[in-house]
Amino acid sequence: ANITHQQLYTIENKELGTILEELASAIALQRYRFFVDRQQEQEEAGKNHNLRHSLARIVTDICRGYSKVVSGMMRMEGNTTTTTATTFHTTNKSVFQQCIPGPGCLELLSKCASHPSVVIRSIVLPIVTPVLASEIGLATQWLPILQRGAIIPHQYSHHHDDTDNKNKIPSLLASDSCHVEFQDFIEQYRETVLADALLACFTSHPEYYLASCTAAVEEFCTGETSSEQTSFHLEAALYCLGVVAEEASLGMTSSSQSSTEAASPDRTTSNDTHNNSICRFLERCTASLARQPPSLSNPLTMSQACRFVRKYDKWYCANEPAGVLDVAADLSLYIFSQCATEFPDEPLSLSIQRQCGMTPYSEAAHALETLLCHNPRHFLSNKAIGAMGASWEATFTACNRAGELLKTPDRIALCTGICHVLASLPESQRGTSLMALAMPSLGCLDNMVQKAASVSSENEGTLSAILKRVAAEIMVLTAICRAYTDAATVDTVRERTSDVHAALVEPSLAIIRRAWPTVAIVASTYGFHDSIQKALGFFLVECLPPECSDDLSLSLLRELCSLARSIVDSRSGRKDDQFYLPVYELLTQYVRVHGNVVNKTAKSSHDGRNTPLERDREVTKHLESLILASLGAMASLLGGAWATAQQQGNGQPAFETKAAATTSCASNTMLEGGSSYSNTGLASLFSLLRICAEHCPYILLNLKDENTDDNDIGNGHDNSVLLIRRALDSAVSSLLDPQYQVCWNSIAFLESIMDVLTRNSFLQEPQHVEEFRSRICPSILCTLLMGCTCGKIVSVALPDACRLLIRTWWLMSSNTTWRSSEDLLRSLVLQSLSSDCFLLGEEARATVLMYLCSHTSAQNRSTSEAKTTTTTSTSHEFERMVTQLWELHQHETPQALQNSDVVRRFCIQYQG
Repeated sequence: ANITHQQLYTIENKELGTILEELASAIALQRYRFFVDRQQEQEEAGKNHNLRHSLARIVTDICRGYSKVVSGMMRMEGNTTTTTATTFHTTNKSVFQQCIPGPGCLELLSKCASHPSVVIRSIVLPIVTPVLASEIGLATQWLPILQRGAIIPHQYSHHHDDTDNKNKIPSLLASDSCHVEFQDFIEQYRETVLADALLACFTSHPEYYLASCTAAVEEFCTGETSSEQTSFHLEAALYCLGVVAEEASLGMTSSSQSSTEAASPDRTTSNDTHNNSICRFLERCTASLARQPPSLSNPLTMSQACRFVRKYDKWYCANEPAGVLDVAADLSLYIFSQCATEFPDEPLSLSIQRQCGMTPYSEAAHALETLLCHNPRHFLSNKAIGAMGASWEATFTACNRAGELLKTPDRIALCTGICHVLASLPESQRGTSLMALAMPSLGCLDNMVQKAASVSSENEGTLSAILKRVAAEIMVLTAICRAYTDAATVDTVRERTSDVHAALVEPSLAIIRRAWPTVAIVASTYGFHDSIQKALGFFLVECLPPECSDDLSLSLLRELCSLARSIVDSRSGRKDDQFYLPVYELLTQYVRVHGNVVNKTAKSSHDGRNTPLERDREVTKHLESLILASLGAMASLLGGAWATAQQQGNGQPAFETKAAATTSCASNTMLEGGSSYSNTGLASLFSLLRICAEHCPYILLNLKDENTDDNDIGNGHDNSVLLIRRALDSAVSSLLDPQYQVCWNSIAFLESIMDVLTRNSFLQEPQHVEEFRSRICPSILCTLLMGCTCGKIVSVALPDACRLLIRTWWLMSSNTTWRSSEDLLRSLVLQSLSSDCFLLGEEARATVLMYLCSHTSAQNRSTSEAKTTTTTSTSHEFERMVTQLWELHQHETPQALQNSDVVRRFCIQYQG
């Protein structure tokens, strides 16, 4: 009775700690089940894997429990001066003693970490990592174990043509010892738990870590040890250096900064010594790799070497006078140029590519891009430019080979780096050099288009391969023009916002003019191919001028809109239901870049106060025309709700004439005449309209719908010919669409319109505000109430739907006096929660109605200062209630829940 709760907790924890120590001593004896000899362990690993796996699990669980007990006891001892007699002591324990109960467990963990099974290693490393970061002795002891663990598991098999069994081909397939495939080893072990352990060792003793890894690189790059069989060891050593690149580079940066600041001489000397040691290690590694040893002939090792160069790119660029930058660039060029040699056809290269799909050329291209972009003036010599030209020619040799050795992003990365160098040339040489870089792609594009025209449409495989190459060349040419422009106008670009590109400059425009006729043929003929769609979208967006202040930029905008118009008007392009995507990419960027100008022009035209500039009028006209043209071309892809929305021309709420569309949103709808409508384009449409509402709301609210029948005009309702009317009706009908993207984008679009119409600047447009409140808001309310509370909306859109529902509810309740608003809302709720949809009974329906009306009353009667807090708290509570209703309706037979305890508890919870 005299023992307090705190004392009892202390006694129990100390007893538990003693038990864990005894258990740890017992389990530590199991370390003798592991072989001392690594070769013997490798041979026997597959036989007793389950036993050793269990031992690893047990010892890690003991260590975790022990660590929790020790941490708890140390907190208790820090809060009290009383002690209890026990054999378990926690005072002055080191990190090692806090995490691991004794040297026997540490040895067992060490043997588990040395086991060939990657699964067993993954279990124990998270336990040891915190200890390695604080115990220098353990860090240096465990580093060789971790370095061996970084070697990619492989086993050798003999080549079938090798009678002397000298050439061995490595296999990356999971063996009986490692128990994991290549991708699992990389993603779930090496880049996670092993990387953390290596970083802990580096933190504990950086110089020893770098010295050990550098010695390994030198060993596997020189002498008889350098061979294809040691290539995996070199790859592991480079990986160990790369995994700490950020920390090592940060240390060099901080030391260089501290040397320029006011600091004590001893500290400055220490920082300089540390910086010099890191530089010395990196120089030794770079010199070893520059020899291009036989151990570098493995594609995996080549990739890791390029990754190493890219991770230490700041150091290479900062030490330009020392010559290491040239060595790094030569190494990357050498590896990249292998794509045009016989190297890809060698057995080792073929085997690696077949097993893991990895080639070194992508990493080499990105390494070159980094080096060339960061130090372009260093590579202006004729020798350097000649080497870059040879590597660029190698890309076409590689692309002409069977198989996909080089991907389009890799080619774009290389040409981006080269363009930065060409932009640093004297101005008189830039045009000729850039055109020389683009000519191979221009010639290839023309040849491929001619070849595609000669291929029969029935030969789909051949045509598809040709069109993929056409798309790649269009993207490469566009990237050349954009990269050169960004490099040549770097000072101007810095002054702009990040989402606005600089206007294309000469000689980039000359390349665009040269490629334009061929691109126009591709756009009007082959827009049905997905690769062509992606390439055309990239082309249109990157060529879009950021402003139209002169005739040149206005002419380019005019031509781009004409090209986009040819895409939507092309009958061949409509073979695919995604043909509109390039145009929508252009429209999205168009609105973001020119939305402010377009909005001001539309407002001036609407108000009649100011006369906009002729250029601004043309920019606005092109946007309006392209939006309407795209809508007309993709009318069959916008669903039956869009096609029939014009029938609601009498001003009645959407839910009154579209009950069927609201309650059942199918992906395809059959209309009169048997024509089929799909809604595959709705998600993109709503996304575009949302962006228009954010950047140019005036043009969206006043854009005339050219597809409206003449019978709907002159009926006394001017809004019947507005595009926004059909868009809002279609968005309401799409709230319950089973496709998440359609549902979510419709919610986002409706919210954006709500934001626009509740701004003070739009209160002068009463026809739009009243239209939205009186006709659209009831439709939103009924649709979302039925979708959320009756379980008909997609689950992932539920939080967003609740937010829109709450906003609509408050907007309607503040529309008129509270009494009339209450009556209207009550009737809408009863209509939405009909017995056909709401299956939880009358009591639950009455509870929902009472809840909504009571909170609306509180909202209307509260002060303006308290409304924000009330709305926020109500939104969270309402979302919880709706989520419960949605989950109850997912029951196999929700009608059976009407009189259940679950529904009764729900009613009790929300009736108050």
